[in-house]
Amino acid sequence: MSAPIRHALPLAALVGAAAAIAAGADLGQAAKQATNWTAISMFAIFVVFTLFITKWAAAKTKSAADFYTGGGGITGFQNGLAIAGDYMSAASFLGISAAVMVSGFDGLIFSIGFLVGWPIVTFLLAERLRNLGKFTFADVVSFRFAQTPVRIFAASGTLVVVAFYLIAQMVGAGQLIKLLFGLEYWIAVVIVGGLMMVYVLFGGMTATTWVQIIKAVLLLCGASFMAFMVLLHFNFSPEAMFAQAVQIKTDIAAKGGQLRALHLMQPEAIGATPYPFKGEGDGMVAKPHFGAGPGGEGKVHINATQWFDAVPQLSWEFHIGGYQPAQKWLKDRKGRELSFEDVKHWQAIIKILSETHRIMQTITMELDTGARAAP
Repeated sequence: MSAPIRHALPLAALVGAAAAIAAGADLGQAAKQATNWTAISMFAIFVVFTLFITKWAAAKTKSAADFYTGGGGITGFQNGLAIAGDYMSAASFLGISAAVMVSGFDGLIFSIGFLVGWPIVTFLLAERLRNLGKFTFADVVSFRFAQTPVRIFAASGTLVVVAFYLIAQMVGAGQLIKLLFGLEYWIAVVIVGGLMMVYVLFGGMTATTWVQIIKAVLLLCGASFMAFMVLLHFNFSPEAMFAQAVQIKTDIAAKGGQLRALHLMQPEAIGATPYPFKGEGDGMVAKPHFGAGPGGEGKVHINATQWFDAVPQLSWEFHIGGYQPAQKWLKDRKGRELSFEDVKHWQAIIKILSETHRIMQTITMELDTGARAAP
């Protein structure tokens, strides 16, 4: 293997490791399930199969041309299928479904935007690079200008862009594996990051292309089967399907309006806050902690003699992003005395989190019920 590739491998490994670490703490949005050995077995079979492809590709990778372009042995159809696999998975897991859900048909504009980028790269850059015998745009620019600063700039820009992209992918993959397999979040992130590095570092373009081809075939088969079953559920009536979709979207939008009013802390949306502040003392926040009681409620002590009563445990432990608002608000005020307004504000936070959980559960149930109740 050539020197440039040998130098690139440790750098790429560092990027992958950094992305795994930067993926951050468990976001708490996907509940950890019981260990699903059936799902793990199926995943392991797929991984072993793709690792075999990587081993086969690594044996064929003898030069930089083999690593970057598969030695020119990848056909147009294979390349197209691989690009389709990459495109479909990115579009599916990194936002197109959500964009369509939020913006309706206008959300498809984003997917069209991604598609437009491919011809530009193909027709304006790819052929010229091949004719020059170069593999990257940095190779061409550094050939005409000062090599060191150009390559430093190109490598830095690439690492920044790829790091953000990998973080999003690995957090999503970690949450998905946590949900499906019942593994801890950090274990899921490490597994995904390790597999990504193995595929690319050892197999090069050949392994990457064939893994993408396999993924494209699975996605096409799975999506086609899903579309068929959905239409079958609605007796192959697109009109009935879209009518149900509009109804579900309307219901979710109404719930979204309620959530928006809650998180803007509008008094009429919050209503009563039945979490009385009890005990005698100076209101000083010492070491906030939750004491569980009957019925999923308990006391949140701010010091040895004062507490908030009847606080739902789910509100105390509720995650938004990477932190727990109810706990963070009190911990940020350690060593301070809570005023009357502070007490009312924290009570409102608990009510908001409790109502947020209730509405989220309602949305989930309505989606499931709507699917079953459709004609």
